[in-house]
Amino acid sequence: MKGEEFSQLINEYTRIVKQTEEKANKIGKTLVNLLRLYFPDITHTIGGCDRGIESIFLWAPEYRKRVTSKILRGEGTYPRFELDDLIIEIFPELEDHIRTIGIEVEAETANKVKQILTEFKEGKIYILD
Repeated sequence: MKGEEFSQLINEYTRIVKQTEEKANKIGKTLVNLLRLYFPDITHTIGGCDRGIESIFLWAPEYRKRVTSKILRGEGTYPRFELDDLIIEIFPELEDHIRTIGIEVEAETANKVKQILTEFKEGKIYILD
């Protein structure tokens, strides 16, 4: 490989990394907008200390506190579902790319989340950019 070819390879690599980051951010923002009704403080980030830009993280710290408090008071119901499992059920392409941090939902909310994600996937609802 010549130096010029190597420089071209680096340029292609950095361009693709930037595009990947932009697309991951758009996916994260879209999911946040779709799910804000059920998790008002939901937010996202791209990558993390042990994951690169191929991973989108969602979390909702206030929601998590409320749910944890409810469970500790014995008021939580079971079964509970991890939000990332619900997202992957509707968008299996995101398996290994979506992570939710401590967002568990009860069955009723899980059904509503799956419904809104399904309707979005089917084009019945849309999100403004």
